[in-house]
Amino acid sequence: MLVQHGDNIVFGEATDDKGIELPTYVWKTLNERYPAYSWHVSEQGGMLVIKELALAAIYGPYCMAYPVHKIQSYARFKRELLFMAGELLERAKLPRGAWNGERPALEGTDPRFLRAGQSK
Repeated sequence: MLVQHGDNIVFGEATDDKGIELPTYVWKTLNERYPAYSWHVSEQGGMLVIKELALAAIYGPYCMAYPVHKIQSYARFKRELLFMAGELLERAKLPRGAWNGERPALEGTDPRFLRAGQSK
């Protein structure tokens, strides 16, 4: 299922009447705190799968996963979500906050295994 917000599209898997609300909430939260990044959020089999598309384009299938059943309160979930996303950005040597156009350098990756055309 696709939901459009302005120029952006949020991908989600609606399993019930409210199935799309969680991916949309996560996407909006990430875009408010970390603008100018290309966030992709989907719900797949009870897991929230969160990617930053520029990192995925360079380093392959790199993402965060959060089990939906662990969400007990939105306040706590939001705090954990923003911490995880900020840590993902820091590991890629990208700033928390708005992206400044810098090229990511993902911690722990071997430059030999970058996708084709993505030399350092």
